[in-house]
Amino acid sequence: MDITLFVINTVICAIFWLLSRFCCAWIGRLSEASAGQTLRDVEAHLSQAPGEKLFPWLMDISPRPRLTALFHYLFRGLTSLPLLGMVFGVTLPFVPAWEVYARYLINTMFVLYMTLFVLGLALFDPLHYRWTGKYR
Repeated sequence: MDITLFVINTVICAIFWLLSRFCCAWIGRLSEASAGQTLRDVEAHLSQAPGEKLFPWLMDISPRPRLTALFHYLFRGLTSLPLLGMVFGVTLPFVPAWEVYARYLINTMFVLYMTLFVLGLALFDPLHYRWTGKYR
């Protein structure tokens, strides 16, 4: 087993982990928008109440708490997926048969995050305006 696949897979997953925050940020913002809050409203509230957790506050004020929770957990899950890929990459030297799956994982993550980026460009503004009545 060549160690280069291990290094390449881990580095690519680390890059995807950084990019996933960018590609999925709109899902986190939709979590706030589904509670009827804009980014400025959230920042104003958190500056007035330091130390308060964002998610429980959003759930308390949200007219659609299930939708708010769905977007919140979707954001957390999608941004944690590359971390799972890094764990998978660390185990590659010990299980060489997983080399094929590592390539599928990298390709799948690339397609997933590029699709999420394009969906964010297309869907964020209309949904945000519909739920908050304001543009960002």
